[in-house]
Amino acid sequence: MPIAGANRLEQEEGALDALLLIGAVAVEVVLIIIALKRFGFAPLPGLALIYFLVAQVSLTLVYHGLAVNSFMETYSRGGVYTYYFQTMMLYFAASMLVVLSFWKGMFRNGAQRLGSIHVDITRFATVMPMINVSMGVLTAIVLMVFALVSDWEMIWSNYTYLSMTRADVITVPSFAILPNLLPLFGIVAAVLGAINLAMRRPLPAIYFNVVWVAISVYFLASHQRVAIVPPAAMVVVLSIVSTGSHPIAKILTITYTVFAYATALTGRGSLAHHGLSSLFDAPDQFVGVGVFDLATKLLLNGAEGAFVVAEGFARNASYPPIYEILSFSPLPSFIDKFSEINRLYQVRLSPFAPFSGITEAFFFGPGYLAALAAIYLGAFWLYRRVTERNRYLGLAIGLLVLLATLQVFAYPLRNSLKPLWMGVIIGVAALVYLPKPKIAQQISPQLRATLMGGGTPPPKRAAAMPHGGVLGRPMGGPQRGQQIRRG
Repeated sequence: MPIAGANRLEQEEGALDALLLIGAVAVEVVLIIIALKRFGFAPLPGLALIYFLVAQVSLTLVYHGLAVNSFMETYSRGGVYTYYFQTMMLYFAASMLVVLSFWKGMFRNGAQRLGSIHVDITRFATVMPMINVSMGVLTAIVLMVFALVSDWEMIWSNYTYLSMTRADVITVPSFAILPNLLPLFGIVAAVLGAINLAMRRPLPAIYFNVVWVAISVYFLASHQRVAIVPPAAMVVVLSIVSTGSHPIAKILTITYTVFAYATALTGRGSLAHHGLSSLFDAPDQFVGVGVFDLATKLLLNGAEGAFVVAEGFARNASYPPIYEILSFSPLPSFIDKFSEINRLYQVRLSPFAPFSGITEAFFFGPGYLAALAAIYLGAFWLYRRVTERNRYLGLAIGLLVLLATLQVFAYPLRNSLKPLWMGVIIGVAALVYLPKPKIAQQISPQLRATLMGGGTPPPKRAAAMPHGGVLGRPMGGPQRGQQIRRG
């Protein structure tokens, strides 16, 4: 009897959990529809809410055995199954945090649609040659130094995951930072390649596009998802700055982006073949793979954070205060020496899978969780305020905050918050130097006088007509009460 009662209680709790999850997901779907209607496809809140729902769907597919996450199996201890409900509700709570930050815009009259974004690049025509030369020379120097101090045997072929993106690939310790700089130079080259292509400057366009392709292929050979960032940046910037459609360039770049993202999935893990020589085997990975299977892999990989969070809850971790505090620091590691502290105290799910920032803050304690929520609330507020003044800067800040929002579920706090701190720096500078939106200028003088004085609006002045006439009055002679001026 006690066993039967316990089983019945467990079934009732399972049914209640299922109802709660169904209700939470239904609420999220409704909120996504409202957000898209009010804000469009702005980075926040719509895209963030969509990501949270996709993560929940991915986690549910694996939990119920409808999909297999092969990379998760390299670090899983069953957390996806034992902490499924808690992880699902965590994403629901994150959705509510975003909704509360944009409550006025979603349910009142404060929505901010970015609208059509287009930058007139002709205003930069005079400075582009200087930018092209300076950035071209700097990029060439960095790439040449990297080529000279790198271990080309490792770059050509290796079987150690992430070795090409760490200092291991550098033979001269003084240049160990170079692998970390390559993604940044790849993004800059992609942006300049798109701008020069839009401005019909063939030589700089070819040079910078070749640079970002080379950097992207390097990270693709190491099976890193960062390989898709330069081509994605190129397509986005080209769409914003170009008056032409450039269909061939966009189709080729988007096709490569999808291929790179799918290829990066095949080499994740310790025993896979990495290096430039591994790219010759990449097409074989897609032989016999159905479209549904490939789409499922892409979906699960994009929502990797859900699995990292659930598995993190199944671990026990403790950290010294210095690690907890510096995880929130916006300073680079060469100033606060966090890289040294990180090597000593970081806890990982496996050598190739880190803890998520959410999990770290959970083990730090309630105070740090509250601080993390407050940081994101402040970033959301900053995004709204800057968007009121300049939608281009608002878009940039929104994308950075969105990236930090996605990363905090998959990567440690220190790494995840870097884009957010960049957005905060841009946002604070914008609030300081950009003028406030002048709402008063949109009010007519008559209405302003009425609001200030409390009386009725003054009569409208009659509009002048040609040949001395006045709109609404005959042109024949003086009206009642109007004296004839004699000279």
